[in-house]
Amino acid sequence: MQQRMESKSRPQRRHSFGPSPNGGSKKHPTTVLAHWAIGTVVLALLGASADARAQACCAGGSALTPGRLEMHEWLLVGLRASTRTALGNADAEGNLRANPKGTTQWDLRQEAFSTLRASSRGQVGVLVPLVESFRDSATTDAESSVGLGDVEFNARWDFLHASEVPRAAGVALLARAITPTGTAAEAATKPLGSDATGLGAAQFELGVALERAYRAWLFNLLGEIGQRLSRDVSGIETTPGLRWGATLGIGYAWSHRTTTAFVTSIVGEGNSVVDGAQVAHSATRSVDLAFAATHSPNNDWRLRTAFSLQPPIDGLAKNSPLTAGLSLSVVRSFW
Repeated sequence: MQQRMESKSRPQRRHSFGPSPNGGSKKHPTTVLAHWAIGTVVLALLGASADARAQACCAGGSALTPGRLEMHEWLLVGLRASTRTALGNADAEGNLRANPKGTTQWDLRQEAFSTLRASSRGQVGVLVPLVESFRDSATTDAESSVGLGDVEFNARWDFLHASEVPRAAGVALLARAITPTGTAAEAATKPLGSDATGLGAAQFELGVALERAYRAWLFNLLGEIGQRLSRDVSGIETTPGLRWGATLGIGYAWSHRTTTAFVTSIVGEGNSVVDGAQVAHSATRSVDLAFAATHSPNNDWRLRTAFSLQPPIDGLAKNSPLTAGLSLSVVRSFW
């Protein structure tokens, strides 16, 4: 594995895939994000070069996860702005339900995140979100709120990097802890609950990621389980069911500075337990599709934009809102 301190000169950043370290008028915020996202995609396409498509190198993980360190990096800091709008809901049977007439819901997030290399194979990170919500309905006045969301801590340990051993997949252990620093739904005070910004209880997750690089392609498969701790809701103890998830990511390096990725994931929770009794038909499930483009204008910065959608198809989701979203990330890395 290449060492960061081999030379004081900075190596050429490469975005072909391979061994990863571990891995006037006032515009609506969504319109501004859309313009930024389109600009990033255009830069990515203009920067494409067939010369850098050939063999896998040392980057790649950041194409799928913006907060992940590349092989040669020891620290990164970043900002991500995102917006999502509600398309409807899926009930306990998976049937789609449209939003009530006159209802509007927009959620915006600004997240500051940082990742530090702990060793040649390990890295740790933190994410601090600011949550903004806008709600309106036919029966109440429009409302909005801004507040701190749930702070997240994460860690990654790569037992084997992608393509470190010929014909073998990279293997990594992932861990995440979500702290209840936001406002829980039951603690919200506004009529439409726009001031709810968090889960209301700590959540812990463990996952295993498999990663394989082939020329300019990167394939990533992640499986995870987790559990949210119990919380008191109006004097009644409530415990969500076991959380599980699976994610498949496919990335492609168009040049040494430009990558695109497609990511699909499914996440669910088992039936909740309320006051010691299991609540039938309370399990949740959601499916998310995302397309992302990443471009590095120079060796120290990278931009990533992503569009995500929870498809409004009967049977895919259960007890879950259906949303569409757009995000833009700006990352500064240190070598």
